[in-house]
Amino acid sequence: MKNFLLCAAFAASVLPVCSHAGAVGCADFAWNVTLERTLFQQKPSELSLASSIGQAPRLQLDRLYRLDLIPQAQVRFAHTPGKTMLAGGDYAGVAWFTVPASGIYRVSIDQPFWIDVVQDGKLAKTIDFTGDRHCAGPRKIVKFRLVAGAHLYLQLSGSPVQSMRLTLTRDTSTAPAAADIRRNRPERTSACCATS
Repeated sequence: MKNFLLCAAFAASVLPVCSHAGAVGCADFAWNVTLERTLFQQKPSELSLASSIGQAPRLQLDRLYRLDLIPQAQVRFAHTPGKTMLAGGDYAGVAWFTVPASGIYRVSIDQPFWIDVVQDGKLAKTIDFTGDRHCAGPRKIVKFRLVAGAHLYLQLSGSPVQSMRLTLTRDTSTAPAAADIRRNRPERTSACCATS
């Protein structure tokens, strides 16, 4: 009985610490990422990205995907990526999606690579980004200002791995994005800091 009570007391003292340690690993995001964290805990839908827009699969909002990429040298992008990251072994791919209303949307990923969204034949402007290199679900989130009623092409490039997880969500925060506050700085036209 004495041994049982000692074990119970030990477990009670250790479990809260372990739980807190797990939360710290995803605590460095600049925004509320509750929705994205919830989606990344779900079972993903499996898809293979395409080498061109003619074969690109469609993605839906608010769903977790596990995407298989292909060697980047085989991909014909809808637009030249915002950052050249061609290196031996890099992977890439193309998909498409639409948004129900014009506004700001988030692309969340669990690996360090480059994200572009092509809108009306041009790279959509990046509004802001945040990340936590110690968090795998997600690791990086990028905001884009997108317009409803058109095919939007998602381009992933410079990936060091062939498989990754991704979600598309609408940004519901009421606070202005950092790029909108810094009026003296232009909006970025690509997904900055791919390795963050």
